[in-house]
Amino acid sequence: FARPKEPSFKKIDLGAALNDVVKILILDKKVRKGVRIRRSIEQEAFIKGDIDLIKQAFWNLLLNAVDAVEEEGRLMLSVKASTNGGDVAATIGDNGPGMTPAVREHLFDPFFTTTAHGTGLGLPTVQMIVQQHGGTISVETSAGKGTEIRLGFPPV
Repeated sequence: FARPKEPSFKKIDLGAALNDVVKILILDKKVRKGVRIRRSIEQEAFIKGDIDLIKQAFWNLLLNAVDAVEEEGRLMLSVKASTNGGDVAATIGDNGPGMTPAVREHLFDPFFTTTAHGTGLGLPTVQMIVQQHGGTISVETSAGKGTEIRLGFPPV
């Protein structure tokens, strides 16, 4: 976090990057125990990005989502290609407990965590990666109803 990697931008498929990370995630014991993953990923959702950094952002978001849900929880993942000059969007949602306004307020603060095993660097790292790519990040959450994080990137 102190010395961020300098991005190496190339044309990448955002959906393929998310699928690659999900393939690794499903090997996790907690996911194998019952967390369901539903995907809606459009092909050819291209951005100019650093594949390693984008995968790191997805990894951090997916780990947080898995931590948030119970063993029978659900993750909802989507990637949508640009339409009419809009951004290319990746959304990661869960049906976990959601966040209180107090937690939401500190979500991107370094070292802020709500878990005993967290470092508090996952979401600040995601935010930094998205900013390096000229993108946006938005969070929809409410206590008891889950969380959805949307990453938007300029299309190629």
